[in-house]
Amino acid sequence: GVQTCALPIYTSSIPDSATITGVTFSLYGTADSSTYDTETRVRAYDYGSTLEFSDWVPGANLTSYPLVATYQTSSGWGISTYNNFAENGGGSFTGAINKTGYTRLIIHSSTLESTSAPSGPENVDSYTSENGTSYAPKLVVYYSMPAPTVTTNSATSITTTTATLNSTYNPNGTSTILYYW
Repeated sequence: GVQTCALPIYTSSIPDSATITGVTFSLYGTADSSTYDTETRVRAYDYGSTLEFSDWVPGANLTSYPLVATYQTSSGWGISTYNNFAENGGGSFTGAINKTGYTRLIIHSSTLESTSAPSGPENVDSYTSENGTSYAPKLVVYYSMPAPTVTTNSATSITTTTATLNSTYNPNGTSTILYYW
C-alpha cells in the first residue's frame, strides 16, 4: 500500500533575523521493496501541535501543500545510508522553515498524489527516531545573518584633552565581542 509519513522537525533555534539560504533533507534508508520506480515527495504541511486522523490528506489534495523536495527512486534507495532529497527550487523549502517552532512535513509517493493504483510494491523505508539520533531524519538549514550595524553619534563632554564618544551597536542576532580602547 501507499503510506504517508508526518514529520515534525524542531527548527526554532534558528535566529529570527536569519535569512534562510538553503535546505538539505535526508532520510536514513532501511529497506527498498519497490518493484518499480516512483518519486518520493516532501510537502510542507502544518498539521498543528498534534497529529489527528482528520489531518490525513487524500492523494488528490496533496498538491494543495507546497512541494519542497523530491527523491527519484530510479536512482536507487540507499540502505544503511542517508538518502538526500533534491530541493524543489523556487524557495519553497526555505520559505517553509518555521523559525519559531516546528517545521512540519508530510512524505508520500507520487503515485498517491496521482491517485493511481501502484502497479506493485513501492515501499522505501527509513528510520524516524526509533533508533536514536544517529539514524533520525536530517534537516540541515543553511542561513546567513545580517551584518552588525554601528551608528556613530556626536561626541559629548568635549574638552581640550578628552571627549566622550557615543555610538549605538546592533549585533543583529550575531554573537559579538566589542573592544573599547
